[in-house]
Amino acid sequence: MLPSLALSRKGFTLIEMVTTLAIVGIASALFYMIWVTNVSTMENHISRADLWNDANAIVERLSVDVREASQITLNGQGTPTQTATLRDAQGNLLATYRMSNAGVFEVQPAGAGNFTILTGFVDYANSSFALIGKGLALNLTLFDRPLHHLVSINASTEIYPRN
Repeated sequence: MLPSLALSRKGFTLIEMVTTLAIVGIASALFYMIWVTNVSTMENHISRADLWNDANAIVERLSVDVREASQITLNGQGTPTQTATLRDAQGNLLATYRMSNAGVFEVQPAGAGNFTILTGFVDYANSSFALIGKGLALNLTLFDRPLHHLVSINASTEIYPRN
């Protein structure tokens, strides 16, 4: 009678439980790796898009001012802060643009007391203003580190006054 009782018991063996836990663990690890990769990729793409938006805004704003300028003066090449000062034909200040080794690119429009920060992600070592004839060349490198991964963009442009 005892042998028939042992056969009628229902339940899981230790081997079945360990196998199930191993399969669930492997599936969870795979899901986690895929999820982390997707989140990291998404953050990189968002950061890159934000950097391009900042670069485009800087180039657009600088282009408007340089086209109105008759005189462009650069200061601070090789120092912790570079500036580009733009003046009209009468010598009136149009705007001053400034890059610092703290990673900030800012503008001070004519008549404004304070500088306005356009971005705080400048790679100062790889960014610069340069005069090209009567025009201004801007080499701008922006970077960010979302989730400890470096994302970098580079925008270069030459802008010439209209006159």
